[in-house]
Amino acid sequence: MAQAPIHAAAKFTKGTVKANMTTLQYCLPSYTSTIRALQYSRSRKSQQTLIVTMPMTPGDTFLSGVTKEADKIKHNLRNFSTVATLEMPTAACVLQALPGYSIAHFACHGVSSINPADSHLLLLKASVPGGVCTEEVDKLRVEDIAALNIPAEAARLAYPPACSTADSPSSDLADEVTHIVSSFHIAGFINVIGALWPAQDEDCHKMAADFYSTLSETDNIPLSYRTAILGLMNQKPSQPLYWAPFIHFGA
Repeated sequence: MAQAPIHAAAKFTKGTVKANMTTLQYCLPSYTSTIRALQYSRSRKSQQTLIVTMPMTPGDTFLSGVTKEADKIKHNLRNFSTVATLEMPTAACVLQALPGYSIAHFACHGVSSINPADSHLLLLKASVPGGVCTEEVDKLRVEDIAALNIPAEAARLAYPPACSTADSPSSDLADEVTHIVSSFHIAGFINVIGALWPAQDEDCHKMAADFYSTLSETDNIPLSYRTAILGLMNQKPSQPLYWAPFIHFGA
């Protein structure tokens, strides 16, 4: 059940979703890894926004919309929050910066590993062997995120929408909630938004744009999540693979 998209439950009739017969129409769906993690994260409050961008990742596909996504988020939050950007940073740099921000948005690739503790977001590690600068992938791992000691004035929302950030591919751990999304929740982020399976860039960009636009007007993260995912669902109601991967952890 840990991998079931319960938030996407609906009455489907001949390839279409019946009006007013979806979970999203009646509630603000959210998940939690454990009750203790939920209680711990809800005791924390914070401010400020950090955007981590990786338009280019060594050995992986180019994310052409990352810069546009970051600019759109900055625009939508212009009257709501100050925004800082880390472009192509190392994992150590991000780990050091996270405690100082209430919102952390990641526009990068992610990898779900058989060993959940090794699931990670792909960042950049610069090395200089023999005086020649080369670029190598750096990994922001689940175990390092979960180990963060974030102060009480930080950690309101983490938004890592990369591929399968809410997935644990090990069949032996199918009912264990251990993945990139839950690691941010355990670290103290009150709300986390991620993806159960890979999503297209177009979906991610629209979801993020609608989410932050609503957030700037309502200051309500669960409501902003539902508004954004309903926007995707209304575009392609009979294609849950398009809109259902995005889930919300927290409360």
